[in-house]
Amino acid sequence: MIGVGKSPVGKAPAGLGVPDAAPSNAGTSLVDANGVQQSTRLIDPVTGQYVIDERGRYVGVSAVAQRVQLALTTTVGSASVYTLGIDTPGGVIGNNFVSRRRATILQALAGLVKEKAIEVVDITIDASVRPIYTQVRWRDLTTEIEQTTQI
Repeated sequence: MIGVGKSPVGKAPAGLGVPDAAPSNAGTSLVDANGVQQSTRLIDPVTGQYVIDERGRYVGVSAVAQRVQLALTTTVGSASVYTLGIDTPGGVIGNNFVSRRRATILQALAGLVKEKAIEVVDITIDASVRPIYTQVRWRDLTTEIEQTTQI
């Protein structure tokens, strides 16, 4: 006899009780916070997981924004694209730390700048607080929208 227990497969219900209900997943996936359909999934920079909305759908983000986030949150040499990421300056936080940090950020974004996908508008670094506050303002040259990424 094939099957599990006393009933062959297909002859008895699988499980007991009332099935669990989930919210409808109807609608457009990969929609950003403004309701605009995007091309890639938003990655939570803290958890590294895809962001899922209250209806169980993936939240979207533009491909350029995701590439900026990955460039600024990936440690160089740790991804399959060996040159992707940021080389975090180590050592003592001294007089030249801010300039070293700024240089590593510009290096991480150099490929996107070279291909004219983005333009770096401003880099704010506050080394007096822990963790060190770093914010990068950049412009998506495909949409002309200025955005901010905090690392």
